[in-house]
Amino acid sequence: MTKYISNNKKPSGETPVYSLATNITNDDDEEDKKEYIGGYEVLGEIKASNVGVNVKILNPEIDGEKYVEDSLKYGAIYYYGDKLDDIGNTVILGHNSSNSFFGLKELEIDDSITVTDQKGNSTNYTVIEKVNCEPDDFSKLLPMEENSKEITLVTCDSEGTQRLVIKATAK
Repeated sequence: MTKYISNNKKPSGETPVYSLATNITNDDDEEDKKEYIGGYEVLGEIKASNVGVNVKILNPEIDGEKYVEDSLKYGAIYYYGDKLDDIGNTVILGHNSSNSFFGLKELEIDDSITVTDQKGNSTNYTVIEKVNCEPDDFSKLLPMEENSKEITLVTCDSEGTQRLVIKATAK
């Protein structure tokens, strides 16, 4: 098992420890090989090829504690849900930047999004809703249908004052 420490993580009363590499692979067991970026486990990848989105999905949790702001520096993050590509709603957050969710604003209803988990299983989703909302409007994170497989992608709008929310369901 690989022990990793996030960049900027500073336990109280101790000298800060920084990871030596931004990409770390666990070679202990080929079957259980895991990839890490910035000290965060890669859970999968999200692609919306027609708008240039191709970003890793990271687990922002280390040792039971979430590091949302720090992990967002390295890619999109898994924010809520049971697990990728599972029944229910999975919420994924990302910055509106060129290395994350910049192209989401170009997505339209009926466009395709592909989510691939760390085992290589892919699910294709179809965009069904695209809305702007206030940053504290969490109602947009709720599932739209019971027993469906959904993803909700959240980023800032161009001005950074509102949130762009894209909802998609599995095909």
